Amino acid sequence: MQPRYRQYPPIEPYNSGFLDVGQGHKVYFEESGNPAGIPVLTVHGGPGYALGPRYRRRYNPKKWRIIYFDQRGCGRSTPFAEIKDNTTQRLIDDIEKLRKHLAVQKWVVTGFSWGATLSLLYAQAHPANVLSLVVGGVFLGERDEIDWFFSPLGLPRLRYKQFCRVRAAVGDDSLWGRECEAKLYKLLTSKNTEKAMAAVQEWCAYESMACHLFPKDEAIRRESQADANALAIARLELHFFQKDCFLTPNQILTNAHKISHIPTYILQGKQDLVCPSMAALKLAEALPKAKLIEFADGDHWGSTAFLEYRRHLFEVLHKKLSKSIA
Repeated sequence: MQPRYRQYPPIEPYNSGFLDVGQGHKVYFEESGNPAGIPVLTVHGGPGYALGPRYRRRYNPKKWRIIYFDQRGCGRSTPFAEIKDNTTQRLIDDIEKLRKHLAVQKWVVTGFSWGATLSLLYAQAHPANVLSLVVGGVFLGERDEIDWFFSPLGLPRLRYKQFCRVRAAVGDDSLWGRECEAKLYKLLTSKNTEKAMAAVQEWCAYESMACHLFPKDEAIRRESQADANALAIARLELHFFQKDCFLTPNQILTNAHKISHIPTYILQGKQDLVCPSMAALKLAEALPKAKLIEFADGDHWGSTAFLEYRRHLFEVLHKKLSKSIA
């Protein structure tokens, strides 16, 4: 029998605000849980997504100082959906500025999908400030991972009908690969608001359908159309895609030695269509001391077993860290 995923009770933040990180950007952040607890930073996915109240319920509020923020251009951060001065290095710098602003000495850093990418990059840039890493749905920001979304041999084979809707919104239903990616990006950053928003909705529906192993197409399309973050998701994802995530080839794996001493846990669903398992397996090879946990039924949103294991992992991790810090 599959275990039931249990969330912690709803809680409200005890501290929130906007941090001016420069270049006209202000990043929204929140703290909840135990102010004296071990700090844990949740880095959201995307690029372009945002965090909400449900993320507070993933940690024991009596034990953890729960910190999260909306990345540049995302959620409540301003300006919304802004791509100017929005790069991977800027986001890494923002995380470090937030740590200093909140007077955190060291913290656990966790993220899934794009959140895993940033968590790994932040840890490589500031290894002395990271107690432990928990990443999942691993995305390394490599060009072959980006091409997966547009290639006729990639994700479109599995979500072909919706990919055709993306191409139709772009205005050319014969496009594949990087030509399709480039034309979609050009449209999303154009002044043709009506056509751009149509493309936003189709792209977000395409990605959402890929997140689920058995998507209910029409329900997902309705959710995508109503998502207030849809514009940021589409614009920022294509912005980062076009720039190869502002990374050099193989950057995360090449620099894996910088975080080899940090206790790292890698959670991966074997049915993840958005971020297939190969990236997680490569990361585990580059970090032989890391613990890789795979879930047979996990799609990009995980599974009950995936989420329940994550809850258990943070209980175990807290006990280990409490002993080492004491």
